[in-house]
Amino acid sequence: MNDALLIQHATNCHSGKMLALTYARHTDYCAAHNFDYWALSGRYPVAAMESPWIKMSLVKWAAMMDYKYIVWMDLDAVIVDMNADLRTACFKTVNMVKWPNPKPYLQAGVIYYNNTGYKAYELATRCVAERSGYRHEQDQLNEMAAERPELFRELDVSWNWGDHCGVECAAPVVRAWHLIDFRVKFDLMKKELTV
Repeated sequence: MNDALLIQHATNCHSGKMLALTYARHTDYCAAHNFDYWALSGRYPVAAMESPWIKMSLVKWAAMMDYKYIVWMDLDAVIVDMNADLRTACFKTVNMVKWPNPKPYLQAGVIYYNNTGYKAYELATRCVAERSGYRHEQDQLNEMAAERPELFRELDVSWNWGDHCGVECAAPVVRAWHLIDFRVKFDLMKKELTV
């Protein structure tokens, strides 16, 4: 087991296509940087994942396994700088990029965790415990950042950047197509990976 882990999870046909598209690139990245890679596919019963959003349950499980660095990456994001070490974005317990549109918020499509001190496990457990209905973890994390700012760090936009995020970036580490229609984003992702 390495000290770092990249997690991605596909639940349907569209996300499965994105996972298949980026799998080789992310596998190569993880091998080069000594990351383990959980490229998961399929639905899990709500009872098994503890939350309607499996993201926090998977982070919790990874933290319980004592990974020091945990990176969650939505399937509409791709590592474009193959030389960057994603560990360097893991300063505090939770590290996220703030997107300015439609209003400033910490964007949860790519999250970097440091599982030391206040453990990522404790934070993920709280997210799971405080869920209400189908509440999105992005809202929870933004509320927690306001309550416990010492646990959060706002990263430079290069760690989760998209053309549409409202901020320029000359050298992205991770390129993202969050909040874009699947057909459009899938074509854009294919173009990015063939450059």
